[in-house]
Amino acid sequence: MTQTRNPKAMHGNKVGVMWPQSPTGRASLMDLNTEPDLVLSDDVLIVGFRADPEAVRAYVPEPLELDGSGLMYIKAVQRWGYTSRNATEFISFERLNQTESFFWIPCSYEGKEFYFVPFSWGNRDWLGYTGRLVGMPHKWAKVQMTSFHSFHPTYSGAHAGARICASVENMGLVHRIYGDLKEVIRPEDTPFKWVQGSCPHFLGHRYIWDSVKGRPLANDLVAHYGDDVEMGPVWHGDGWAQFYDAENDEVLQFQPREMVGSWFFTLRFTHQKSSPYIVHDYGDQSPYANRPQIKELLGG
Repeated sequence: MTQTRNPKAMHGNKVGVMWPQSPTGRASLMDLNTEPDLVLSDDVLIVGFRADPEAVRAYVPEPLELDGSGLMYIKAVQRWGYTSRNATEFISFERLNQTESFFWIPCSYEGKEFYFVPFSWGNRDWLGYTGRLVGMPHKWAKVQMTSFHSFHPTYSGAHAGARICASVENMGLVHRIYGDLKEVIRPEDTPFKWVQGSCPHFLGHRYIWDSVKGRPLANDLVAHYGDDVEMGPVWHGDGWAQFYDAENDEVLQFQPREMVGSWFFTLRFTHQKSSPYIVHDYGDQSPYANRPQIKELLGG
């Protein structure tokens, strides 16, 4: 049955994001994520660091502006999505759970703050599909993150002294990050200002090529975010990140020069109201075509 919730919300209705196409939408990759009562519950680890400012600038397209500090974050999230269907039918773990990791680069456009995502990875096919609709450049990979269990004496939940780890493997190890929890801080005291009721606006380059017409079907910067945000305690501590020379990824240029810290928190939110929106449209032009750093990397 086609859902009637706001078709402009991130996931819209079953027909709006249905693939493969079927009369009921039940075969859709996004079947559960388009239920009107979907609630998403997260464990979130964010590690902050400073990289080579010139390398960071090379991977952030104009007209986005940077502060020149080389500040970046890498985020890992373990997420569960539950709906009322869990009470009436068996739903496989692979359909209600996802683990993903992606870079954040603080930037601004016309005075508004965003977090640009140049690379990201997820462990579900449907995550890669929906990500591209909103500019999240997900690659299907093995993404892992430390989990808690209520009956374990040490890893029964977040507390001072616990270490949270995450990694991405995709034809080789791409990255590993650690966060050592030390103290609880207010959400307002995080540098990325993820607070009760709202979250940062993630920005990605949405590029979809039309092989039939031989031109971009979409070539723009798209922002998305969550709503109805509720957060648990925010743990702050030391952070560590290491990037590797993976066969089919570009991350070595972001090797940390200075670590800033780590943050871990639990979170729940919905996409009932939030609508992705276009921040800038490139038309038929590549935003990287005239970047000297990119030309150098390509050997031009």
